[in-house]
Amino acid sequence: MLTKSLYKLACECPTKLYYQKNGYTSSKSDDPFLEALADGGHKVGELAKQYYPGGVEVSTHDHEDALEQTTVLLEKDTSIIYEGAVRHQRLFIRADILIKDGVNLKLIEVKSKSYSPDNVKKQLLVKNCVNPKMRDPVQDVAFQKYVLEKAFPNLIITSFLLLVDTTVTCQTSGLNQKIRIKRNDDHGFDVVNSLNDADIETRILREVEADEAIAVITKEVAPTPTLLFIDNINFLAEKYGANEKISSPIARKKCSQCEFTTTEGQEADGLTSGFKECWKEKNNWGDTDFNEPNILDYKGLPWRNVDNLVSQQRFKVSQVIESDIAPKSDGKPGLSEKERAWKLLQKVQVDDKSTWIDNKGMLEEFNSWRYPLSFIDFETSLSAIPYHAGRRPNENIIFQFSHHTVDKDQNIVHVGDYINLNSNDFPNYEFIRQLKSSLDEHGVSNGRYGTIFRFSSYENTCLTTIAKQLSEDSSEISDRDELLTFIKDITQNDEHIGESNMVDLCEIAKRYYLNPETKGSNSIKYLLPAILNSSDYLKQKYSSAIYGAENGVVSKNFENKIWIEFEQDGVTPKNPYKLLPPILNDLTTEEMAILESSVNDNIDQGAAAMMAYAKCQYDDMKDLEHEQIKKALLRYCELDTLAMVMLYEGWREMIK
Repeated sequence: MLTKSLYKLACECPTKLYYQKNGYTSSKSDDPFLEALADGGHKVGELAKQYYPGGVEVSTHDHEDALEQTTVLLEKDTSIIYEGAVRHQRLFIRADILIKDGVNLKLIEVKSKSYSPDNVKKQLLVKNCVNPKMRDPVQDVAFQKYVLEKAFPNLIITSFLLLVDTTVTCQTSGLNQKIRIKRNDDHGFDVVNSLNDADIETRILREVEADEAIAVITKEVAPTPTLLFIDNINFLAEKYGANEKISSPIARKKCSQCEFTTTEGQEADGLTSGFKECWKEKNNWGDTDFNEPNILDYKGLPWRNVDNLVSQQRFKVSQVIESDIAPKSDGKPGLSEKERAWKLLQKVQVDDKSTWIDNKGMLEEFNSWRYPLSFIDFETSLSAIPYHAGRRPNENIIFQFSHHTVDKDQNIVHVGDYINLNSNDFPNYEFIRQLKSSLDEHGVSNGRYGTIFRFSSYENTCLTTIAKQLSEDSSEISDRDELLTFIKDITQNDEHIGESNMVDLCEIAKRYYLNPETKGSNSIKYLLPAILNSSDYLKQKYSSAIYGAENGVVSKNFENKIWIEFEQDGVTPKNPYKLLPPILNDLTTEEMAILESSVNDNIDQGAAAMMAYAKCQYDDMKDLEHEQIKKALLRYCELDTLAMVMLYEGWREMIK
């Protein structure tokens, strides 16, 4: 049967139905527990049930048993059903919540997506069209409504999405901690809660009527094949039941994100790549064609230009010509996006692995910086269900920073860090106090801050979030004005640029530096190993145990650390992030890799940092485990700012 999860998969690409049914290799997890950890929606689903008390949960995983139980419950005049099972011909759903009252049947689909009644961008319809950000949940509930209408034609079906209302302030401390996801003996997971009436008195989930959006989406034509919504559902169900592969055109986004791919090792073991099978059929390719650089493998290329190339069936980098990218200056120093893209592709076409740097532009940047240089990085957590009273859903919690400095004599010191994993503390205000204190103590020269560096815009966003929280907080905060002034000084927004506004090293990399080894990515996860591999200076310096050593580089969390270890070839440095012990010892390396690909693609173990924070919010955590997680997080965040320092050092040596 075509389930709602399979329908969702088909909305991404209908060919995936065949690969899923026939057990092709997938990079996505088939572990329900890991999926629950990465998604977070199961916690929201558990909370939702408390808003509709007195219901019966259909907990069995057996389809026939679930259908029988649901049918019995729906024969009653009134009933509330959690995870009810309904089938119509080849279609099958498990509805989050069903509420029957006579001939009226209310369908409620629970999602952890943010909704704001005051923000048009967060609503289901925008100018009478389905909001692209809400398309997936609307398609999901539309599929379920169709199945219910066909299965129960005598009932009047109304549909709702239950979404996270970001305008509501949580009144309960520890609400998130009262709902847990635990592995069970059946290789799955259980969601357990210790909620009470006070916890659900203020509702952070809002019912949003979905029928109007469903009416819009049912009139749309699916791209593959060109069928209306209902006809497409039945077509997908027929082909899936017959185990027939649906041909779908190649497209940039879906193909570049296809999970049915294989590694070289998996192919050597005889596993089949759905991605390669598709491309062989569509392009008449052989195995050797996949050895050539593919435009989908390179990040940072202008996506409209790539879409044009894909539409012309020109997928190989060797087929790209200058007019395809149309590089031109944007009037700013360094490379524009398209100039950078074309320079990268040119290097790939001639197999030029050399690093490019704009010496003049980079030197001008260096000369504009004031010592001491400060490199800062944050760790954060985001949850649909708040951890603390007085906070809103999906509100950023900034619980950790690291701070490295470089003085005019190029002395590197890890001068400060902060971490707060305590379950009773909302850490943001103390975080900003400690950051200010560290910068005041170690980042000031001649009465002014030196240059403060961040990597990407995220740190700026975090600080402006804290400024908003401080401004809106009605409680007594004695140093509110002082903290707001500090944040304004080191950040920027549409209305101002602070006198000590942080410099974004990621933007510096984009405009003045290009290493083909990163395949166009500007994530520090790719930049760090690339610059270590290309810099003899860095290899020599960090191949000895100087970091955290007496008379070496001062560190708060490492002793005599060697950062340069080599792969089996004896030449390529290992990624330093791979040299760190795991943050969460109860997850294997393979499990952590799955979570990383599901949650965070910026830096290795980024997902683990968020989950470690969540784990530390539980009051029954053992002190030893809490301390181990704390130490691992401190090392991890310190490496983040050290990576920025290494990037700076590598560039400095290149432009000498």
